[in-house]
Amino acid sequence: MDGSALIESTRESLHKLASLVVDSRLMIVAGDLSPGFMVVAYERINPGLRLVSLCTCASEAHDLILEHQPSHLIICSDLESGDGSQLAAEIKRQHATKRVMLIQRSPHIGGSREAWTAGCEVIVLRRKTGGGRLFDAYRTLFTDGAFCDPDLQRQLLRSDCHPQTEKIESLTTREEEVLVEIVYGLTNGQISERLGISEATAKRHVYNLMQKLNVSNRAHLATRALRTGLCSWGLADNGPPRMSLSSK
Repeated sequence: MDGSALIESTRESLHKLASLVVDSRLMIVAGDLSPGFMVVAYERINPGLRLVSLCTCASEAHDLILEHQPSHLIICSDLESGDGSQLAAEIKRQHATKRVMLIQRSPHIGGSREAWTAGCEVIVLRRKTGGGRLFDAYRTLFTDGAFCDPDLQRQLLRSDCHPQTEKIESLTTREEEVLVEIVYGLTNGQISERLGISEATAKRHVYNLMQKLNVSNRAHLATRALRTGLCSWGLADNGPPRMSLSSK
């Protein structure tokens, strides 16, 4: 595969990402060390990101988290030893404030089910990281948004791993619009600009959404929107992935 045509778009995406990443301490758990070396190179154009730890085995990860205190983690399902999907779920349950991204090799829900239920903010399929989808996954990791591969999300919602037992109060049209932007990772100020409303109005909608979905912060609001099927990621015909409300 000739990826030359993607070089410029990748360069632009990296510069866009640099404006979003502020004071982030990143830990990578992968089957080999090459992703970490690429991040070290990326640090030169983004002083807001620092790679604080890198390992290849699940057994090493927990101690390294306590030692280096990362704020964000990128975990690949395929490790030198251990199960990356299970590790992602364990870390999220034990360190709820840390933002976790799982790069899942298998398109089947078995490997992603536990990470999804534990509340990992980003789950992306390794084989479907083209077309800007990987950038949006990274983008939501470093904001308060959430991302799940849409095909994988549909499988997870159809399974019984997270049955919908709690009735959610109906959302207004404007609340649906705001919720989409929250999942995308926008701030109140960015939402106000996008929707043509005041920042105070955007803030009020966010508060109302948190009450209706029974969560305490916007990060949980974003993940709950995906896990309940209220929102889903989709791929535009000729553009990067954008948020769209899922049909109920």
